[in-house]
Amino acid sequence: QYKVAKSSHLFLRSVSAKPMINISTFSPNLSRIAPVLDQAHRLRKKLIYLSAYLTACPRAAQDGIKVTLAEIVWPRDYLYTGTEVYSIADLEQLHSGVLISTLVSAVKMCTSHVTSCLICSGRGFICEICRDKKPVYPFNLDTTSQCKDCKTVFHLHCSKGIVSCPKCERIENRNLQWHVNNSKMTREIGPVDE
Repeated sequence: QYKVAKSSHLFLRSVSAKPMINISTFSPNLSRIAPVLDQAHRLRKKLIYLSAYLTACPRAAQDGIKVTLAEIVWPRDYLYTGTEVYSIADLEQLHSGVLISTLVSAVKMCTSHVTSCLICSGRGFICEICRDKKPVYPFNLDTTSQCKDCKTVFHLHCSKGIVSCPKCERIENRNLQWHVNNSKMTREIGPVDE
């Protein structure tokens, strides 16, 4: 800590809870210097996925799960809507370990609901490679991978051997088949005048 002018101190106190520090604008190697930033980033990314499950679940609303999540991180709902923005108070809590504890608590509570709720677990993915019946979820960042195009989720160990996403290939084949059929039909009946 360093001494600052009273006006600077008042300013820093007035903005300490405002999410205005975008970590991504700093050095791309920042997480190597401060690994806790990477840990917080991953936990916040998990919360983004989990929050989407809770938003789509009527049972989560009835049980107050989304409200509980908001209470755990209150008043910082930006912690589960993005991964890059922090307040000064957040960075102080990150340094002390309080923010990580808060995020871990929120992730555990949300994960418990999603994996035990019939509606949420029904929205899990079946790995298209091994076809295991146990659903995989995008918030399990350490054990899953996700197609950047179609967002399908695979087991991480299953996805290592694939060159392209099976679902994307199916969609591409379906689109190609549609164009072929459409072209055949146009040749057979001729162009349609409007």
